[in-house]
Amino acid sequence: MKLQILLRDPLGISDGLVLAATAPLREAGHLVGPDIDPAEADVLLITNRPLTAADIAAKPKLRFVAVAFAGYDHVDLAAATARGIRVANARGYASQAVAELAVALMIAGLRRCGEMEARLRAGGDRAGFAGLELGSQTVGFIGTGSIGRRTAALVRAFGARTVGQLRRPEQAEDPDFDCWLPLEELLAASTVVSLHCPLNADTKGLINTAALERLRPGALLVNTARGPVVDQAAVVAALESGRLGGYATDVFEREPPLDPDDSLLGAPRVTLLPHIGYASQEALTARLETSVANILAWAAGSPTNLVN
Repeated sequence: MKLQILLRDPLGISDGLVLAATAPLREAGHLVGPDIDPAEADVLLITNRPLTAADIAAKPKLRFVAVAFAGYDHVDLAAATARGIRVANARGYASQAVAELAVALMIAGLRRCGEMEARLRAGGDRAGFAGLELGSQTVGFIGTGSIGRRTAALVRAFGARTVGQLRRPEQAEDPDFDCWLPLEELLAASTVVSLHCPLNADTKGLINTAALERLRPGALLVNTARGPVVDQAAVVAALESGRLGGYATDVFEREPPLDPDDSLLGAPRVTLLPHIGYASQEALTARLETSVANILAWAAGSPTNLVN
């Protein structure tokens, strides 16, 4: 069975690396590339640009979607499933990359790196400044999948205490975290809260005004999950009131570039990055290799990493 496999989106790595990673598809006799006719494509390989119901309807031969990304909330799964199209993601490809960036955001927030750089560029110095060490913090993790766990391991190497969100009683016996607490208790116990949960109906707006009021005064909130997991207006209000000590994020309600009037741009004590958590050369290569493996497994009748 010869498949036509459309590489719909840019993959963020060199053409040579793309060619090497996709070689197994060509060796199996499939046609693969960005120039495949979308109307003739059996398989789509996409990244994080939305795949809508209209996009799916315009591809009558489509049978499989390989998402070169861990998140897949940008794919209309209902439309795909209704057509019998299977969708697989590249879970786990960026665990190390995102974990490292989450730690970097923690340190940047605790040491107020952005504020200090701005002061230096304006002709100032460090007068009156004293930051906080990561090793002295209690870091609460909302989301304890592969990325949350890897981040916790890195944080523990600094000497920080780690608290996982307890969702099931059996988690309490898991030794990967120093302790496990229900969400409300975790918020009250943590000096840093790190978000690693998926975006779904249960987590959208999870960090709202009520959640922020449960945080310790002056706590740092770090978001490498999804922008809409937080209520941005509530976060900005908590920053302006001084209740929230800082917000360090790599994700937003919409993909950057941000609107010039975005409320986070004028908020105090924020560290903002343009969604680069997954964007290491190692991770970008790994996600393509995982996606290629997903396509080959599906073509062989043994699909892996399915999300529908």
